[in-house]
Amino acid sequence: MPPSSGASGNPIVFDAYGTGEAPTLTGYVGLPSASWTFDSGNIWKTSITSSSFNYVLFGYIGSDGTVGSVWGTKFTSGKSALVAPYQFYFSSNVLYVYSPAATNPATYYGSMAAMLMTNGQIVYINSKSWLTIQHFKLTYFDTYGLRIGGTSDHITIANVYSDGVIPAGTTPHGFYVSASPAPTDIKFYNVEGLFGNRSGREKKDSAISFVTTALQLSESVANREIVDEEKFKEGLSKVIDGTVECLNASSWSRTNKQ
Repeated sequence: MPPSSGASGNPIVFDAYGTGEAPTLTGYVGLPSASWTFDSGNIWKTSITSSSFNYVLFGYIGSDGTVGSVWGTKFTSGKSALVAPYQFYFSSNVLYVYSPAATNPATYYGSMAAMLMTNGQIVYINSKSWLTIQHFKLTYFDTYGLRIGGTSDHITIANVYSDGVIPAGTTPHGFYVSASPAPTDIKFYNVEGLFGNRSGREKKDSAISFVTTALQLSESVANREIVDEEKFKEGLSKVIDGTVECLNASSWSRTNKQ
């Protein structure tokens, strides 16, 4: 949460420096074997600094040697309810998981190094103005990657990759603006980067984002007449490139008249 606002012509900038991969801001917490202690029966425990913890990602090794992961099942009735693999209970900053008495969870689950904490949002700009956030990766969140709320305005978000994968009850939002009154100057630049040098999963996520943007564009086109075909094509190509500015239809269309 940025603690203060910048000023017109002098925004506060949160940015990466140096070379290499963009910094990652994440709700992911790795728990290696050394972090676990035996509790009782088939239950192991570890301390967690956060008081809010809703998701656990268990690793597994299949019978055919394949490696993957499984989202755990949370119990709220007490640690004694844990009687099968992939079950967990959390209370008073202590996480309890099922694992045979003689087997550390990190060993039993093959890659029990991944725990996920829920933070609501990774970045929250609340009633602040004249800020620039750029060159970051936001991962493992259950609600918002980056949220702009309160009376925030004059915010620029550039070259930010947002990937929420926790299976929350509602669809996680990469970027969410809930500021009130309605802001006049919120800019997003290159927050998709569709289909570049990315993994298969990243390409899938980008494709879904592109379809969502295309649907928004189709709503805009539905009651407009294209009067400059070249500008429309250019705008569509910018949608594919992830540039939000292209949704401004004033340069290539006019509203249909009845």
